[in-house]
Amino acid sequence: MERLTVNKDDENFIRSRLRTQTATARPGADPPLKKLLKKYVVYFDALASGGREDKMANDAQKEAFLKDSVNFDLAMARTTSVVSANSGEMDAYRVDHGNVRTSISNAKGDIEALKNALDGARLERQHKEEYEGLRRLCVRYPRRETTEAANATLRGSIRELEEASESNIKVLKLRKKQFTTLLHVVNELTEELEHEGEEFDCAG
Repeated sequence: MERLTVNKDDENFIRSRLRTQTATARPGADPPLKKLLKKYVVYFDALASGGREDKMANDAQKEAFLKDSVNFDLAMARTTSVVSANSGEMDAYRVDHGNVRTSISNAKGDIEALKNALDGARLERQHKEEYEGLRRLCVRYPRRETTEAANATLRGSIRELEEASESNIKVLKLRKKQFTTLLHVVNELTEELEHEGEEFDCAG
């Protein structure tokens, strides 16, 4: 965290306020430093113009000035203590604020890491679900060896059927040829019988 800085004018103004304004000043009354200066001027004037007969008055002015001077010193001492305490508190605050900012930064890093881990876990879970679906789908179908054996058996059956079909075709062609030959022989026999019948009729 950046330290709080003030310019020279602000610093002088603050110092002036500390010198001239304290919590002991009543509303409408002179500030302590101004009041002390007035007491000093009065006492100095009394010393410069007074005679022996004014000694008691001068002593009273001196006592009042010394009393206000002590009170002012005490007020400044209290102000110095307050400023020192506030400065210590500000330093502690800056340290605490820096620690808080560091903790926040670390927390943000932890949150980002957890988000990435969560995204990775979701992706991994999605992949597992997809793999499980594929596994179940594969279980529904027979093994490759079983399928290949069934295909080999089917191909063998198809070959046997093709061979049987070719054999049947050959037999059918042979039967057709034999039937054609038989019809031809029947026609020849029919013609011979008719010719012989005509010759028999002619002979009778």
